[in-house]
Amino acid sequence: MLEEVCEKPLKWYLMSLNYNNSHLVKLLVERGVKIIGIEKDLDKFIVLSSTVGDGLFYGGLLSGYALIRCRFSDSMYYLLLGIPQAYGLIKSNESRPKIGQVIDVEKTVVEISQEEVDRLLGVCMKRVETKKFFSVGNDVRIIQGPFLNFKGKILSISKNKIEVQVSLLGRTVPVHIEIEGLEHA
Repeated sequence: MLEEVCEKPLKWYLMSLNYNNSHLVKLLVERGVKIIGIEKDLDKFIVLSSTVGDGLFYGGLLSGYALIRCRFSDSMYYLLLGIPQAYGLIKSNESRPKIGQVIDVEKTVVEISQEEVDRLLGVCMKRVETKKFFSVGNDVRIIQGPFLNFKGKILSISKNKIEVQVSLLGRTVPVHIEIEGLEHA
């Protein structure tokens, strides 16, 4: 007798995670599904924050989140829940159980529509397209803040600030400027 196996459809979910270790979380999830044998249930894992170049972080509103397209199951849920630096799938506010209440985990987790996924990925792609890439030694011009229109040279690059050496009253002074406040000279 043949049994027809009914597989759940692939759905999108949003996961909260530590943005400093987002790529580690992705690696651990991908390894975890292989170890417990549910790799067919994980279709995509897209980290919404990124690190580019010399560790320069381009965060923003979406940093600390990942989109996951998977077949939801208890195994998948508890795998995602047990990953270090991952805070779990986004749940609805109505899903708080009362003491002693048995809950259906799948109903507590918020499913993301394809339109919402496209919108989130569009925001990320727009941000990637508008990124400015700088390296130490580049000549730059400051385009916002108290040092508007000053020109200088990049001394160092940290997470989201760049140290620029500018000439002020005949002396060279290092100033810390956010990346959005600079353009190539």
